[in-house]
Amino acid sequence: MVIKPYTLLIKPVGGDCNLRCSYCFYLRTLDRVYANSSRHRMNEETLRRLVASYMGEGFRVSAFCWQGGEPLLAGLPFYEQVIEFQKRYGGDGRVVSNAFQTNATLIDENWARFFSQYRCLVGVSVDGPEYLNDTYRLNAGGRGTHARVLDSIKILRDHQVEFNALCVVNKHTSHHAAEILHYFQDMGIQHLQFIPIVERDEKTGQMAEFVMTPEEYGTFLCELWDEWTRPGIPQVSIRDFEAWLERMLGAAPPLCSHDSACNQYVMIEHNGDVYPCDFYCNPSYKLGNLVETPLPAIYRSAKHRGFATLKAVYPDECYACPWLDLCHGGCPKDRMQGSTDSGKPSARHSNYLCDAFRMFFSHAYPKMVELKNRIWAMETGAEMPGNADRNAACPCGSGRKYKHCCGRGR
Repeated sequence: MVIKPYTLLIKPVGGDCNLRCSYCFYLRTLDRVYANSSRHRMNEETLRRLVASYMGEGFRVSAFCWQGGEPLLAGLPFYEQVIEFQKRYGGDGRVVSNAFQTNATLIDENWARFFSQYRCLVGVSVDGPEYLNDTYRLNAGGRGTHARVLDSIKILRDHQVEFNALCVVNKHTSHHAAEILHYFQDMGIQHLQFIPIVERDEKTGQMAEFVMTPEEYGTFLCELWDEWTRPGIPQVSIRDFEAWLERMLGAAPPLCSHDSACNQYVMIEHNGDVYPCDFYCNPSYKLGNLVETPLPAIYRSAKHRGFATLKAVYPDECYACPWLDLCHGGCPKDRMQGSTDSGKPSARHSNYLCDAFRMFFSHAYPKMVELKNRIWAMETGAEMPGNADRNAACPCGSGRKYKHCCGRGR
C-alpha cells in the first residue's frame, strides 16, 4: 500500500518566545495546555524517537518544519543533534528537508552558517515596512522588531541562505496590500506568504481588535492580486495564489487550508504530544504521545482520520458555491466563529472569511484562467482547449465537468 507522505510541524520549545506579538494565538494556547511548567524544551530522547519514527516511514522526502513560539530558543546544539539523528535514521537516496519559521531576531553568524551548511529553508516573519510591522510585532520590552529583522536578513543573504517572508494580514496591514508587496519586491524577496489572522477575544467572544473584517481581507486579496499580475507574468511567488493556480491545473490542493481533508501534517509539542494542527492544541484533540506510541500509528489512528474528514462537512451554502473546489471551506478553525459547540468546526458555521474568498474569486477568476492557460501552454506546448464539450471531463484532470472547472466563465 502506498502511504501518502505527510509533514511534521514541530514545536521544540512549545510556545516559548522572546517576542510578545499582540496577535499570537499560540502563547495563549501554551498558558492553557502546558501551564504546569514554565520552560518548555524537547529532550534528547523525545527528539530521537521523533526522528527515528518519522524517518522509518521511508518517504522519499522527509519534511521537518520547526516552529514555535520561537524555535531558535532550542539552541544550535539541539539542531546539530537533529542533523545527527537524521543521518543515523535516514537511508541512502533519501531527501531530508529542514524548514524554520522564525521571528529572526536571534539569527547571528553561527545560525546562518548552520542554515547554509544544511540547506535549511528559513521563513522570516515580518509584516512589511517598519510602521506596519511594529504595530503588533513587539519584543518583551514593548519595542518594535523591524530593525533587528532587517539585520538578520542581511546575515542570511551574506551566507546565501534560502529564505522567504511570512506576513500576517491583520486590521492594520489589510489596508496596504500593494505597498507591502512592493516593499518585499524592493528588498529582493522572491517567496511570500500572507496569513490572515482570525482570532476571537476570549473575554468578549467577539473578534479580536487586530482582526480585519471579511470585506477588508477580500479587498486586500484583490489589491494584492492586481499588483501581482500587473506585469503579466508575476515577478515573485505568492503561496496562496500559486496554490489556487496549481489546483486549476489539476494538481491536488497543495495547502491544507484549501484541501478537502486536514491530514497534510501533524503537530508535535515539546514533550512528544501529537495534535492534528497547532490551531487544535487542545486536550480534546490530542492524538497521542510519540514517546508512548509510534508516530505512524498515531497518524493513521481512527481519531486522526475522523478529524481529517471533519472539514468536508460544509454548510449548505457551500455545496452550491462555484468556488468550493478552490477553497474547500477554508481553514476549519475559521468556521468556529460564533459556535456554541466548544469551538468545534460545524456544518452550521460558514468560514469567517467566506465573503472575502467570494469577493476575491469573482474579481480574479478571469485572470486566473488566463494565467492557468498560459502555464499549461508553457508546460505542455499546447493550449487548453477553448471549444471543449462543456459537459465533458475537464482536460486539466480535476475530475469535474469542463463547464464547472476551467471552462467556467468562458
